[in-house]
Order: sequence, then C-alpha cells, then structure tokens
Amino acid sequence: MKKKRNHWKIPTALLAVLTAVCIVAIPVTGYFQTMINAALDAETQEVIPDPDAQIFYWTDYETEEELVANDWAVCRQVTAEGAALLVNRDNTLPLPQDTKFSCFSQSSVDPVKVGTGSAFMSTSEGDSLSSALESSFQPGCVNTELWKFYITSGYQRVNADLTGGDPSQYRINEVPWSEYPDTLKSTFSDYGDVALVVLSRSSGEGADLPSGLPELEPYMTDGDYLQLCKEEVEMFENLATLKEQGVFKKIVVLLNSSSTLQLDFVDDYGIDAVLWVGNLGLNGLPAVTDILAGKVNPSGRLVDTFLRDNHSSPAMANYDAFPYTNAKELGLATAQNNNAPGIDKCNQDYVVYQEGIYVGYRYYETRYEDYVLGQGNAGEYDYDADVAFPFGYGLSYTTFEYSNFTVEDQGDTFL
Repeated sequence: MKKKRNHWKIPTALLAVLTAVCIVAIPVTGYFQTMINAALDAETQEVIPDPDAQIFYWTDYETEEELVANDWAVCRQVTAEGAALLVNRDNTLPLPQDTKFSCFSQSSVDPVKVGTGSAFMSTSEGDSLSSALESSFQPGCVNTELWKFYITSGYQRVNADLTGGDPSQYRINEVPWSEYPDTLKSTFSDYGDVALVVLSRSSGEGADLPSGLPELEPYMTDGDYLQLCKEEVEMFENLATLKEQGVFKKIVVLLNSSSTLQLDFVDDYGIDAVLWVGNLGLNGLPAVTDILAGKVNPSGRLVDTFLRDNHSSPAMANYDAFPYTNAKELGLATAQNNNAPGIDKCNQDYVVYQEGIYVGYRYYETRYEDYVLGQGNAGEYDYDADVAFPFGYGLSYTTFEYSNFTVEDQGDTFL
C-alpha cells in the first residue's frame, strides 16, 4: 500500500518562515521607514488635485522645480549668512582667485551635511568641496591626488545607531599620517598656497556624544568626541612643520559641526584662519567657498560659547545617562521609545540638570561679572582660560574706523 504524500508540507514550512520574517521585518522597517525611503529615493505620497477644493494659500511657485530651486537657494543663503569667521590672522581671508588647495582630513571628501534622526535626509546631491572650490576659484585648483587618497583610504566617520544607540559606537576615524605615501606628499608643494583642514563631527538623535569614556580612549583623546583625536593632532603637527619648511603658505580650518568642538588648538600649529560653518545642508558648500574667495562677506555670529575646555561647563559635572537603581527589577531598558525592536519598556536612565539656567554664556558671563564686581561666589576666575570665542562672536572682512571722535562733559551726562 502506497504512502500518501503530504503536498502541504513544503508550502506550510515556507509560509511559517515568511510569517517569522514579516513579524521581525515589519516593525523594523516601519521604525526606519524615513531612512529607507530616503536611501531608495522612494515616492511616499501622491498629490491628487480636487477640482472643488478651496485654496486658502497661493504658492509663489508655478512648478515643483521652481520650489526646489528656491529651497537650494535658501540653503546656500543660510550658510553664507550664518557662517562665523573666528580667526583671520594677517587678513589671510579672503584668498586670491589663483589659490591652489590641498584639502586635508577624510571629512574633506565626506563633510557633515545633515544631522541624524528626524534631521536625516539623502545627501547624494549637491557639490563636493572640490567642485565648490573650483567654482569659486578656478578649475584645477584642488590637489586631486590627495582627494583620491581620502576617497580610497577606507577611513570614515561612524555614528551611533539611531535606535538603541550608545555613545561608545561613535568613531572619528581620521587617517593616520603614517598612511600618507611619500609620492602623495610630493604633490603638496604644487598645491601649497593653502592647507584646507576640515574638522567634522556628526550628532543628532539616537545617542549622546561620548565624553570621557574609557573604552573610547584608543580612538579619541580622553574618550571625548569633541576634542581633537591623536590622528588629527598628528596631522596638524605635520602641517605646521610643512608650513615652516615653506611647503604650505597658509593653514585654514573649517569647523563643520553643529556641536561645539573644544577649541584649545586654534592658537597652535600655525593656523591662520578658522571658519565655523555648522552642518552644510545640500547646498551649503558653495557658500563656504564663496566666503573663502571673498565673494561673500562673512557676517554670522556664534549661537554657542566655544571653549578651550568643554569640561569647564557645570553641565559636564552630571553629563551621562544614569540607570535607576531598580531599573532591572522593573524591566526597564535603554531605548528611545517602546517601539524599538525587542523593547517593552524603556527609560531606564536619568540625568540631573543641576546647573539650572547656567548653560553656555549664562554661566561664563555671569561668573565673570561676579568676579569683576566681587559678588556672589565666583572665586578666582580666568575667563580667557575657559572661553575661546564667546556667544555672539564673529568677524568680517569689513574694516571699521572711528575718526573725529570727541567727548564733551555736560555735568550729569556726556555728549
């Protein structure tokens, strides 16, 4: 007697596997849908005109192309007007039209354009630093061998995961100077007008920036993401030596970060100019290179206090994520929300904002005023030892001059 075959065995097994995949994939893809759609350039919505619709607001644009063009123009304008010139020794900037550039750091070929999380978007479009420089100055002004070296170096920044991210996941990953071949170094003198250094730090949702993490000390100075790492220090030391040898005439630094890097190095290494540009957006780089070329006069002012030691801020005393003592008992976990895969309850961590309102300039300006006036509990205080550039600081290319200035004492006032 022949045994009956079960024709449903294989389809049932396949269906079980597919069901298991869907159970895992649906919440994961749903959580990352913004990033997935951006990466795939997917159309996620369709506008269907309603002939009976009432129009409450008339657009200024006839077509979607006009709207997009305006967005790009606004991005460029915001960068041009927002960039803050911090250092300009001996009027290094603006640079002559025939300037030749060697662009340094792996971030020169991969600058930070947007933040993470809800600030994320596809950044495949837009000018590179190289093409923007050639547009603002002249074709052939960039050291292409150095540019290709960074693209193929294998070194790249690493951000923390957006979901369940941890500060220990960040990496700067700057190229060690020992990786620069002698044949590459021989090209520097042909593009020696300016060594243009890009210092980039990414930030956003997902995880705090690491500060003082022992496990990151092999990758960052004191495990601190906002300090120069040892590879960046080594790069500056070698650029300073090359400048002394006459290979480079000027060293110009672009601060490409929305977070405040620790600026304890700007008076060292023969740095001639420093320009803070923040995150660049899709079309900010042409504005930056226009500033370098003098086609735009920098007029931005800092919205943060830049420090020589970020740890001088009172907020750093409690900077971390501290788990509640009974977090495990309550089944809590570290996650942004309960939608994270495998997380039923989140919020196991807390932080105490003991500094109150004394964040940024409110602390440094208040303590300095108390010190000068001999009030409060300011103690001995050296403002310049803490503050590299205060809130509201920014230079320009404009020269101001007072003339025929007189003061007349009128008793209870001056005229």
